[in-house]
Amino acid sequence: MNIRNTISSNFTIAKNYLRGHKKASLSLTVLLLTLGILARFSLAGRGYNFDFESWLMIGDIVHKGQNVYVETWRYPYGPVWSQMLGVLRGISLQFSSPDIAFRYLVISVLTLVDVGVWAILKKYYGHIVAFAYFLCPMSIIITGYHNQIDTMAVLFALIGIITFSEVEMKITRRKVVG
Repeated sequence: MNIRNTISSNFTIAKNYLRGHKKASLSLTVLLLTLGILARFSLAGRGYNFDFESWLMIGDIVHKGQNVYVETWRYPYGPVWSQMLGVLRGISLQFSSPDIAFRYLVISVLTLVDVGVWAILKKYYGHIVAFAYFLCPMSIIITGYHNQIDTMAVLFALIGIITFSEVEMKITRRKVVG
């Protein structure tokens, strides 16, 4: 038996088990979502990169009521994210460690975006594809460590595809394994 047949067989067994056991399916879903969320937050204590420093600077600028595009060259994005950073910065300043609170608030927002992507993938492609995305190490690192907003683009792209697509979105087991 080759690897492809083994993987296909395991997917079939898992799918059939979950179909017949709604309670087990819900428990497994909650468990895997919780693991993915905890993995994202666990990376917060491992340091950060240039993006988080930029978000902190942008949050401060917006919270002070200043124009991001005039005050710094480090923000080439649209105004929605900068305004969100300003709100998160305002909330974080209520805590005794505002920079740490800000980091966790940013990760919270980005994790909600990841959960949104997961929900869309689950609805249109099933559990396996959704969890392949949500538990993918790169997805976890992008959200939890880098704090990059790339997943927002993915979420809005998926929403756009769903909204304007005339064809039904299907994915085959062969595409998942591939």
